[in-house]
Amino acid sequence: MDKEDLSPHVDEIMEAIGDKVPREKISEELERYIDVFRLNIQTAKRTILKKFGDLTEEPVISANLKKLSEIQPGEMSVNFVGKIITVNDKEIEARGEKKRILYGLIGDDTGTLSYTVWDIPEKRFDRGDVISVRNAYSKEYNGRVQLNFGSRTGIKEIDEEIELADIPISTPKPAKIGEIDDDARSVEVTGRIVSIEKKIISGDSGPREIFTGLIADETGRIRFTSWGDTRLKEDDVVCISGASVRFWRGMPQLNFDERAEITRVKGDFPDAKSLMESQIAEIFSLNEGAGAIDVTINGVIMQIREGSGLIFRCPECKRVLQKGSCRIHGKVDGVADLRVKGVIDDGTGALTAIINRDLTEELIDMTIDECIEKAREVMDYDSIKDILEDRLLAQPLQLRGNVTVDEYGPMMIAQSADRLDPDIKSEAEKLVIRLEESE
Repeated sequence: MDKEDLSPHVDEIMEAIGDKVPREKISEELERYIDVFRLNIQTAKRTILKKFGDLTEEPVISANLKKLSEIQPGEMSVNFVGKIITVNDKEIEARGEKKRILYGLIGDDTGTLSYTVWDIPEKRFDRGDVISVRNAYSKEYNGRVQLNFGSRTGIKEIDEEIELADIPISTPKPAKIGEIDDDARSVEVTGRIVSIEKKIISGDSGPREIFTGLIADETGRIRFTSWGDTRLKEDDVVCISGASVRFWRGMPQLNFDERAEITRVKGDFPDAKSLMESQIAEIFSLNEGAGAIDVTINGVIMQIREGSGLIFRCPECKRVLQKGSCRIHGKVDGVADLRVKGVIDDGTGALTAIINRDLTEELIDMTIDECIEKAREVMDYDSIKDILEDRLLAQPLQLRGNVTVDEYGPMMIAQSADRLDPDIKSEAEKLVIRLEESE
């Protein structure tokens, strides 16, 4: 490699170590490491830095720098230069001890990312500072890349100008809870907190406190997770701006932390009791959109699927046994259970409903002990599925529960199940109207 090709690399080394060593000396050393010792360019540069530089102030080598838009989740050693857009601090509890961390946004000419500093440096940076960062690591949070600065991360303020990318700041989209769909990413919702509970989860820095619950408006309910104490209380009416939306099996969920804007709302708002009244939904709408929390459907059982009737579960993990074996705990003495896996049709579509033991006992007017005794009489546990088919097929039911949606369609975990006594005249009129509309 000739001296002209080495010149940019010499410039980088000189910028790092200042005027401690003449440029000619650095150029000779670099040429010797490459031509005589056959080191690659990066190893040669690092060797010179260790020889002539201050290791505690080792800079980021520009050849290893990444633009923020290039950083992907799961990278363990990330080097970059960025401009601090916001910086905030808060106190958290980690491994039983309280500590302070920094968090905010950092940007460059390609975009912005959020960051968290788990070990605050002696010289704290401020908004507008340009810093070089080495050995950061990245994770995914709420569908976006998040940077983390740990104990191995080097942070150094540098005298450099950075033009931030001209990326418009997304404004949270005001939304009714029941209308949140797949296109929603950051929303503003107003609702009443109908339930909330504190949980302790494990994290990279030890146990972490989160809060989960339900928030509701007149259009529906949605589960939320607050990643920190946002001081929400049951029965509060609040406007949450900047919550992110994630979907699990088609069911939307809200996620937010102290960075979300939360304001208490005064004035008339439906009470918790009326907000928790279940709404009757058409299965077609559930199949077309997202899942739903606490909905009611009226339909007919068209099929009792395999896996219905008497089943046996692992006493440890509660998984259904296959030929007497749990896929986690092997051969075990199973615990008897009773359920229905049925296909329910309401004329607009169909879904799979899972009906638990207590509800199944009420629907077929038999206890699980009676089912076990009946099965032993005929020496066939599968015979209980036949009883379910005799007593439930073509029966109209009203089911209430949560609905999730995946590639197989909607599925309800029933929380209540009641037989319907249909109004034949009314149902016939509805059928005539549907037939006329289809012509």
